[in-house]
Amino acid sequence: MSEDLDGIAREVDRAARAVVGVEDVYSARPLVARAARRLVDDGDEPLALVRRQGDALEVTVSVAIAADRVAAAEVAAIVAEAVHAVVASAEASQSLPPRVRVRVSRVLAARDAGAR
Repeated sequence: MSEDLDGIAREVDRAARAVVGVEDVYSARPLVARAARRLVDDGDEPLALVRRQGDALEVTVSVAIAADRVAAAEVAAIVAEAVHAVVASAEASQSLPPRVRVRVSRVLAARDAGAR
């Protein structure tokens, strides 16, 4: 069975965006990797990074959150739960749970709150 890691990553992107408190999702790939991929790809790359490491998937998602430190930790935990749910539905037959990393960048104000 062939894996569609980009497809899983796109689902992770959608799941992260759907979490209340997430202001934005941005690329989790290193800059050099993004640049190299753009040379050979059509530019429609997912933002989350999904890789196979042994028998488990490793998922990294980077999010911006408009919240204080306590709420940011709670939102990051909810994002991690959403990522686990995506991976579980995408690969129900795998025995090892995924390794999930959520990178958080705090934002001073919610996107709509700062607009005048």
